[in-house]
Amino acid sequence: MVSLGGHRRILVIDDDAAMREALEEVLVELGVEVVAAADGLEGLARLRGGRRFSAALVDMKMPRLDGEGFLRAVRADPLLRDLPVVTMTGDDAEPPLDVTAWLHKPFDLEALARILASLGG
Repeated sequence: MVSLGGHRRILVIDDDAAMREALEEVLVELGVEVVAAADGLEGLARLRGGRRFSAALVDMKMPRLDGEGFLRAVRADPLLRDLPVVTMTGDDAEPPLDVTAWLHKPFDLEALARILASLGG
C-alpha cells in the first residue's frame, strides 16, 4: 500500500460506526492521525475546534447534515474552503463539482491511499 509519510490529520465523517472504525484502522496503519465524526454537523464542529486537518473523508448520505451540506458549509467558510474533501457514496450519484476526489463504496483501500498521498501533507 502507498505510504503517506509526514504528519497528517484526516477527519473521517460517516454515520456507520463500523465504516468509521475500519477507515480509522487503515489510516492509522498508514501513519495518519484520525479524528472521527458521526455526521456533517459533528464534522464541522471538529473542523472549527481549532485543530488543523490535511483532508476530510466524508460519506454523502448521513442524518442531520449530509455530505453535500457539509461540503457547502466548508466551501462557504473562508477559513475552511481550501480543505481537500474526499467524498464516499454507495449510490451512482454524480460527484459535487467542488469535491477534491470521489470514491464509490465499496472502494479499494489502495485507491484511497493514492488519493490521500496526492493531496500532499
